[in-house]
Amino acid sequence: MGLWFRILFSVIVALHNAADLITAASTGHRLTPVGTILTPDFVDAVQQIVDNGTIPGLTLAIVNKTRPAELGAWGIKAEDEAFLSTSLGILIDDFAHGRNITPLPAGLSALAWKTKLADLLPDARSLMDPWASQKANLIDILTHVHDLSYKLNSCMYMVGSYVVSALSRMRYADFVSSRIFKPLGMGSWTYSTDAAIRTGRFTGTWTSFGRAIVDLMAGPGGVITSVEELVPWVRTLMNNGFDLDNNGTIIPPTEFDVIRSAHSILDPNVTAPFSTKVYGLGWIRVSYGGHDVTFIAVSLSDGIAVVGLANASAKQSTILDIIFKALEKAVSLTVSPSPSSPLARRTISPAKRPSPNSVTAADDAVTTPSDLDFAGTYYNAGYGTSVLCSTQSVLNDFRSVDKSLSPNSTDVFFSLKTPWSTHIRLTHITSRQYLASAGSIYPEGYGRNSTPFATLDPISFATFVVENYRVRSRR
Repeated sequence: MGLWFRILFSVIVALHNAADLITAASTGHRLTPVGTILTPDFVDAVQQIVDNGTIPGLTLAIVNKTRPAELGAWGIKAEDEAFLSTSLGILIDDFAHGRNITPLPAGLSALAWKTKLADLLPDARSLMDPWASQKANLIDILTHVHDLSYKLNSCMYMVGSYVVSALSRMRYADFVSSRIFKPLGMGSWTYSTDAAIRTGRFTGTWTSFGRAIVDLMAGPGGVITSVEELVPWVRTLMNNGFDLDNNGTIIPPTEFDVIRSAHSILDPNVTAPFSTKVYGLGWIRVSYGGHDVTFIAVSLSDGIAVVGLANASAKQSTILDIIFKALEKAVSLTVSPSPSSPLARRTISPAKRPSPNSVTAADDAVTTPSDLDFAGTYYNAGYGTSVLCSTQSVLNDFRSVDKSLSPNSTDVFFSLKTPWSTHIRLTHITSRQYLASAGSIYPEGYGRNSTPFATLDPISFATFVVENYRVRSRR
């Protein structure tokens, strides 16, 4: 089957002080002490952005190397893949200094960033690309340099966490807790939704258009936390992996340099005030108006960090807008906004959506959607089995959120039960090519609001491979 999807999915969740959350959510008051950056004027400006961006809750932390952090709440979410790269760095340092408790696989004399996965996990299933299976190393899997047929995909971060677990003989979450969270006194960090709920400080989550929903999916490597808990972690990053409060090394210096260095180019274009964007092991690094910035916005050249977390999906550009406003104020940087878009100057340019493959007129003449029965069971080595069908129940789900859906529609609809979706809609473009939109449909609404809604977003183009009027690979 020639059906491929590129899913860029990031919903982030967080903890927050219960009293702050209730006050901010119910009265709209900002629980923000007047500080150097979070002045009343700045607080009001952020409130306007939050309101215009349909964000139910947002928190900010302004972290300085020497002064107490400034914390602000507008009523809350966090994914930090750097914890995985940090854990691998700590593990590499353990092996280098004889602190490891497990031997390396036969034939390996040392563990390093360039160690190949094929040597670390000799019994693991191979990737589709033989070269990637044989050559991919730890840096490759953390910088998206691997064969999963996508521009950006964090699935290999799960492989990285498995390596940590296998070589430390600890659950990945326990390793991170014992080597990072506990030494920094970060008691509320967790990878467990149940543990977060038991704290009584777990925020609700919302869609990008304001519907309340329980959606606790984060990218591989994501954790559940708050801006308060981020302060000691970010301050450690600002001090090159050293914890000043407890006078101890969290990230060994050699590994810190590798983790933060650029290993791949994220965006080769230079759009003022950004330089070329590069990617380290779990974070973006860029020059912003001449200031060395690592996302989350840590200006290492100025000793300042800005952390912004929100509890609504797909609000990256709005959060970045606020973060860079704070950073500009902290370093006295003035950047003129583009007249066409106030966010264009700050937001990292998204990857271009792939164009559909060209289809010749002869191809169009061979078949049309009505000529073919696309329903059936499809299999892909990366995604497993999925069922494409036009049953009445599936169509009714789509009609609940699209009243204009025609019985003669050439679109294709199917149910795909995964952690990130319930349905997929293929919008017909030409011949056998479609635009795939994936997400979830709630025909009966959610919670007290029974109005149907959907979270379907375009993710990729899809093509059916047809031979002799039959869809190939259907079984």
